[in-house]
Amino acid sequence: AAVAKQMRAKVEFQALDEWRSKPVAGIIAKSKDICQTDSYLWLKKGRISFDVARTVLGTQEGSLYTNSNATKMGKARNAMCRHCKVNRETPEHVVSCCPYQRHTGYVERHDAVAKVIYKAMAKQYGLDVGMRNPPKVVNGDGVELRWNQSIHVSTSIRYTKPDIVLIDRMSRKAHLIEIGVSWY
Repeated sequence: AAVAKQMRAKVEFQALDEWRSKPVAGIIAKSKDICQTDSYLWLKKGRISFDVARTVLGTQEGSLYTNSNATKMGKARNAMCRHCKVNRETPEHVVSCCPYQRHTGYVERHDAVAKVIYKAMAKQYGLDVGMRNPPKVVNGDGVELRWNQSIHVSTSIRYTKPDIVLIDRMSRKAHLIEIGVSWY
């Protein structure tokens, strides 16, 4: 077991060195401002597929195969976004400011994060919410958990549909949770 642990550590060290040596990739690994251990817990413990990990790391590093990067490599002539056709297609543009993605990809990413939090809260309060789509309202012993439901307010405000609402009748508290998922 000790030998296997040493071998794993050596392979990890070699992989990290190889990653740091890459001219485009390795930007995050070279950074002195980022805690390498804490920043990659999601990767070590996240139970995600290789494809998802590769895409996330490529996005972080700005090395996704986008039209902008392809023109720099001489593999494409047009750097414009293939969806909106207005801005350069950079990783930042694709994941955070493409008008085409605003009502599709960004909503999916937001909802995926919100579902993880919703399901963790449901588990904490012993509520059964299933595996797929969260139920709109689920009640338990002294608690109510709501997913993406409008709330009634006594004053006129524009937005009244938080992502998650937890009403704890025992403590007489309501928790309104609004998720924000950004590039930075």
